[in-house]
Amino acid sequence: MYGSPDLGLDFVSLPYANPNAPKGGTLILGEVGGFDSLNPHIIKGRAPWQLRFWAYETLMGRSWDEPFTLYGLLAETIETGPNREWVEFSLRSEARFSDGSPVTVEDVLW
Repeated sequence: MYGSPDLGLDFVSLPYANPNAPKGGTLILGEVGGFDSLNPHIIKGRAPWQLRFWAYETLMGRSWDEPFTLYGLLAETIETGPNREWVEFSLRSEARFSDGSPVTVEDVLW
């Protein structure tokens, strides 16, 4: 958001991530207290707080090395108005759900 990002437009992964790491396995997380829903967007009730970080991808994400820089994740391009009064995202064509179906604009708006 300020200056030029460290990574180029064609970056594959963040410097501290291993894109060739083995896939699969089981992730076990502890939860203090309880929860009554797996929907992280509910108004009433309680969902596990980690779910929003592990269950789905976001349009943009930060690098731990650049706290004021946002990189496109689901978003391939990001355009803003001159005073940042609006933002327009273009989705990556290769963005897919775990079942292989494409992520659409309607999915993001939902």
